[in-house]
Amino acid sequence: MQTVPPGRVQAVRVVEPLLWRGSGWARIDVTVAGYVGERQALSSVLLPVAPRHIAIQMVGLVFPGTNPEAVPLLPARRSWLAPFGAGEAGTDDSLFVTRRGRVCRRLDVIAHARAQSVRLTAGPLQRLFGIGTVHIDAPPGPVQVAAENRDAGVTANVILPGTMDTPANRMAMPGEDFSNWVQPANVARLAVWLASDSAKEINGAAIPVYGNA
Repeated sequence: MQTVPPGRVQAVRVVEPLLWRGSGWARIDVTVAGYVGERQALSSVLLPVAPRHIAIQMVGLVFPGTNPEAVPLLPARRSWLAPFGAGEAGTDDSLFVTRRGRVCRRLDVIAHARAQSVRLTAGPLQRLFGIGTVHIDAPPGPVQVAAENRDAGVTANVILPGTMDTPANRMAMPGEDFSNWVQPANVARLAVWLASDSAKEINGAAIPVYGNA
């Protein structure tokens, strides 16, 4: 057993195995920044078993002020690769959320402020059907958030933020002028706008966000 600082939790997964769903139970797995190997394995389960509503509340404690169940989700397109669909995905001002799995349901959650990068990949068969997978990258760990089999007509842009005003950065650099740092909420709003119809003609852009530096 280890104590996991909430600020180190990068991504969260609420797992509901088939045999648990009748009782309304769930487990929470997490990816923790800076933990590798055995230490990551020992810290990957945040909550071994609990009622599902308690698990959802726990996600709100890890990412304060959020509710993953309030995020609107859109289903993936059905195709020969996934005839029953490949789950759902969606985002709001704070979170990116995916939900998938019929036998074992998984709700994957990552805060915009914890995402390291966004990638769009497509294998040969996915390209044949005009679909791809959107990856929201976090540090290595058991929870990696990805929206599979999405329409490949989506745009792909890169946000290049300067130093982010996060608790971890403030602890690491206490002598710096925090007022010059980039606010995570501003980066999140930019990401949401880039994903909206208003920015549908912007593609392949690298957008620097340096705050007041």
